[in-house]
Amino acid sequence: DRKGYLGAELTKQQDTIRATWSAPIVGVVTTAQLTGATLQGLGDMVVNLATSLVQQFSSDSATSQQAKQNLSQVGNAVAGPVGIFAIIFPAAGQAGVVHVLLLTAIIALSLAVMNILPIPALDGGRWTVMAIFRLLRKPLSKQMEENIQAAGFLCLLGLIVLVTIADIGKLVH
Repeated sequence: DRKGYLGAELTKQQDTIRATWSAPIVGVVTTAQLTGATLQGLGDMVVNLATSLVQQFSSDSATSQQAKQNLSQVGNAVAGPVGIFAIIFPAAGQAGVVHVLLLTAIIALSLAVMNILPIPALDGGRWTVMAIFRLLRKPLSKQMEENIQAAGFLCLLGLIVLVTIADIGKLVH
């Protein structure tokens, strides 16, 4: 069972649902399954990253070497717009419009899941900061909120640059 670069691949298999009454149910169930798979993949990647970073400092050379391989796998599991386009474009003509639209929906759903993560500069980060200040019963000044969001935004921009550079590197090699 071979999967594509992002854990998914376009195939020619097509399951057509003819009963229109079941389409909303299938849509909700599929969305829930894809959301769960996205969260599971993200969780696995974070655990792998954290474990590998801790293992980097091991005095055992075999453990340290395994950590480097795991970090490389984490890097290969991430793709930005350049990497996604490079994956989708060659197969789009063969797969057909329906599959490209499905993959587009999967990407949109993944972005929605990422947006609710508690990372400053994203909606989930803003909600988290507001919740923390409410729990502490401290006022959150406009300036402090802007500083927190700006710091998060700069980190996200840095991550975008790194992922884009990695994507271009993967294309060149």
